[in-house]
Amino acid sequence: MPNIKEQIEIVRILDDMFAKEQQVKQVAETVVEQIDLIKKSILSRAFRGELGTNNQNEESAVELVKEVVEKSVEINNKPKTKRTVIPEEIKSALSSSNEEEIIRLLIKSAPKAVSVQMIMSISKKKFELMDALRSLEQKQIVIKNSLGEYLLKR
Repeated sequence: MPNIKEQIEIVRILDDMFAKEQQVKQVAETVVEQIDLIKKSILSRAFRGELGTNNQNEESAVELVKEVVEKSVEINNKPKTKRTVIPEEIKSALSSSNEEEIIRLLIKSAPKAVSVQMIMSISKKKFELMDALRSLEQKQIVIKNSLGEYLLKR
């Protein structure tokens, strides 16, 4: 056991590290939001026909955007599925809405595993999702398979 002065110094160092970690998370979230804004800007320009390439053999950006819009309309026109219910023994162990959303996704996809990318699509706050995923692993509610995909542990 370190003496009290060393303990105080360790706590001070850890507090400093946690504060820096929080700052880094906030900066990273801001960057992710800026990337989303850039994506929207590019789509907006594509709709106005302001995007182009130097290669005449390539399909126009407008056509590509039309394909994306058609696919999203197809997805939105699919019949709505019923609400996913989280079993009470799992729900009682959850501590955040992100954990609940991850569990809902895993229940819907069961028995198939879910990729990290699919889990990250739940929210723009990627670091909070990663924290929730780690928490679910520590609570032994979810497991990671050899392919790096996640499954609900039953």
